[in-house]
Amino acid sequence: MGMFGWNIIFALLIIYPMWRIYERTGLNPLFALLVFVPGIGWLLALLPLAFMDWPNRPRASESRTRE
Repeated sequence: MGMFGWNIIFALLIIYPMWRIYERTGLNPLFALLVFVPGIGWLLALLPLAFMDWPNRPRASESRTRE
């Protein structure tokens, strides 16, 4: 299997699940393609997910008022 075949396998195993995560979080799924940037691609692809407000998680100010 040549290099092209491995790229297809990589795309199916990595890009597709990340694409679905971005769709479900309401972000542009094209962010998943940042994985192909050499060196820092993974970091660039995961930063928007790491720092966004998740809809099912209470904010810090809301959790303090419940106590």
